[in-house]
Amino acid sequence: MKSNIEKFVQTIPYGRPLSRAKIKVNDKGEIIIYGKEKVSHVQDINSVIRQQLFHILINYEGTVLSLPDSIRHKGEIIHLKEVTEEINSLIGRIYYFRNTKVIKAKINQFEQELKDVKNILTEKQKKDITIVAKVAYRADKLLEERERCEKIITTTLLNWILVFSFLDNGKIEQIKWNDFFDSVKKFRTIHANPYRIRTQSREVRFLQYDFYSLVKNDIDKAKKKLWQAIEKLVPIYPSRLEIKINDKTITIQDGKILIPR
Repeated sequence: MKSNIEKFVQTIPYGRPLSRAKIKVNDKGEIIIYGKEKVSHVQDINSVIRQQLFHILINYEGTVLSLPDSIRHKGEIIHLKEVTEEINSLIGRIYYFRNTKVIKAKINQFEQELKDVKNILTEKQKKDITIVAKVAYRADKLLEERERCEKIITTTLLNWILVFSFLDNGKIEQIKWNDFFDSVKKFRTIHANPYRIRTQSREVRFLQYDFYSLVKNDIDKAKKKLWQAIEKLVPIYPSRLEIKINDKTITIQDGKILIPR
């Protein structure tokens, strides 16, 4: 009989105990958010970040529009409004951003502006704006997780291509195996969609458990297996990279590997 109990494999922020986490990732890669009144299941990390940014705008607007004009037009509110408009301009582009830092910087600025605004509000208004602050905090933690994923993906790709170049040149003795297996292990700590299908793939599992022995017995086959894992990783690489292997410069951009003929 199939169990209906949901299985969780990661928390956001990463490393927090499951029992204390308000944001979790299940074994399907979905993001689960535990709110005060309901539990939300969201398909992937980009969707949930976009959702939280929408919540910021909706809650912010409801709070600020209820403020008296004398407060609403103060400098602090105007600054907050400007940051909010910038966040709004980013929402539709969440899926296409290849770097999280721009969005995260705006959320951090928004959180600081909220703290400044609290100094001019009544107790009731402070309570209302606390809702906005909580949503901003969630968005910040989700963006931190996306940034963690991007950093791991970048480091992993560089490491695996370096190992491939050593295999290609017959310089096995130059491979730092501890670094290589550490990169595989860290890569597999990424469980959230849309990364999960690649980080938990059989090609990556092979590197963790069978790659070392294959290098000792069949370098050509090992190269092929490593390249298959690199091809699995490339579509989620968040930037552009040029790297030289022998006399060829390989370019990685927009999820593709471009190799000159």
